[in-house]
Amino acid sequence: MNQQRTWQEIIFLAAPVVISKLSFTIMGLVDIAMVGKLGATEQGGVGIATTFLITIYVLGLGMITVVNSFVSQYRGAQKPDLCGQVLNNALFLAVIIGFFNMAFLIASEPLFLLSGLSEGVSKASYDYIFFRALGTPAVFIYFSYNSYIEGVGKTQITMKISLIANIVNIIGDYIFIFGWGIIPPMGVKGAAIATALSNTFILLCLMWTVHKPGSYFKEFGNRYIFKPLQWTMIKKLITVGSPVGMQYFMQHSAVLLCNIFVGQVGDIDLAASQVTMRIMSISFMTAWGISIATTTLVGKYQGMGNQRKAYYIGLHANALALIFTVFCSTLFMLIPEVFVQVFSSSKKIIKLASILLRIAAFFQIFDSISLVSSGALKGAGDTMWPFKTNSAINWFIGVPLVYIFTIKAELGAIGMWLGMLAMIIFQAIAMFLRFRHGPWKKIKIIEI
Repeated sequence: MNQQRTWQEIIFLAAPVVISKLSFTIMGLVDIAMVGKLGATEQGGVGIATTFLITIYVLGLGMITVVNSFVSQYRGAQKPDLCGQVLNNALFLAVIIGFFNMAFLIASEPLFLLSGLSEGVSKASYDYIFFRALGTPAVFIYFSYNSYIEGVGKTQITMKISLIANIVNIIGDYIFIFGWGIIPPMGVKGAAIATALSNTFILLCLMWTVHKPGSYFKEFGNRYIFKPLQWTMIKKLITVGSPVGMQYFMQHSAVLLCNIFVGQVGDIDLAASQVTMRIMSISFMTAWGISIATTTLVGKYQGMGNQRKAYYIGLHANALALIFTVFCSTLFMLIPEVFVQVFSSSKKIIKLASILLRIAAFFQIFDSISLVSSGALKGAGDTMWPFKTNSAINWFIGVPLVYIFTIKAELGAIGMWLGMLAMIIFQAIAMFLRFRHGPWKKIKIIEI
C-alpha cells in the first residue's frame, strides 16, 4: 500500500470539498454576524431558525446525498452511463422532497409559538424560515447535482461555484438586511432572502456546468438526465438513502431540542450557544468535507472490489480530519474571545460563549471521528446500522443528559454543551469501531 499516494488522493479530492463546505458555512456565519448587529433576540432567532431548517432539510438531503455513493461505485465499476441515470432519478425525488419541505416550513409558525421561546425569538425565527422556505426546492435539486459531481470526482467545480455564491450572499445580506436605494431595510427577512437567492444561483451554475455543450459530464451519462424514470433505481436510492436521512434527522432534531432547552433559560444563553455553534461550524464543515471525499473514495474502491484500499482510505481520512480539528481546538482553547467578538459586541454573550467554545473544542475532535467514519460507511452502502446506533445515542444519552444539566442542574448553555460532549464521545467510538471491524465490506448496493 502506497501511503503517500493514499494521502495525496484524499487531500486532492477533499481540499476543494472542504473549501466548498466552508463557503457554504460562511453564508450562515455572515447571516448570523450581520443580524447580530440588530440584537441578541434577532441573532438567537436566526440561529434557532437555521438549526430548525437543517433539521427539516436533512431528512430529504440524506436520501439525496447517497447519489455520491452510487455514482462513485458505478464509476469504480467502469459503468459511467449509470452515473447519469442515478442523477436523473434523484432529481425526481429532489423535486418532490423540495416542495414538500417548502409547504411544511411555511406552515410551521405554530411550532415556534408553542416552543417556549420568547415572543421576539419566535417571531424572528419564523420570519427567517418563511423566506428561506421559498428557495427550498432549489436547495434539494442543487444538492442532487452537487452529489453527482462529487461522486464523479470533480470537486473543484463545486468549490469555485460556492466561492462565487458567497460573494452573492454577502452583497445580498448587506442590501436586504440594512436597505440600499429603493430597497428598504428588511432585517431578519432580508438575510433569508439573500441566502435563498444564493442557493438558486448555485443551482443554475451547477446545471449549466453539467448540461452545457461539450460538458465533461458527457462521459458520465449526462444525456440520461431528464429521461424516463427507472423505478428500480428510485427504490435503491430510497432504500440506501432513507436510513441516512433518518440518521441526520434524529441527530439534528436532538440538537434542536437541546437548543430549545437553552432558549427556555434565556435569550443570552441561546445567543451565546448559537454563536458557539457557528464558530465551531468552521471545523465541522472541514470534517464534513473530508467525510464527503471519504464517501467518494470508499465508494469508488468498493465498486472496484478493492476493500483493502477502501479501508485504508477511511483510516487516513480520519487522521487527516483529526489533525485539522486538533489545530482548531487549540485555538478555541487559547483565544476564544477573538472568535466570539466577531459575532457579538455584548459582554455577557462574549463571556458565556468563550466558556462554551472551550467545551466545543473537545466536542469537535470526537465529532470529526464520527463524521468521517460515517462517511466511509456511507460510501460502502452501510447506512442502516449507523442510523439505529446514532439515533439511540442521541435520544437515550444526549437529550436526557442535556435536559438534566441545562434545566435540572440549572447550568444553562454550559449544561447543554457538557451533555452534547458526552453524547458525541459515545457516537464517535461506535462509528469508528463499526468501520474498523468491517461488516461493510460484504455490502453490495450495485451490480458489478
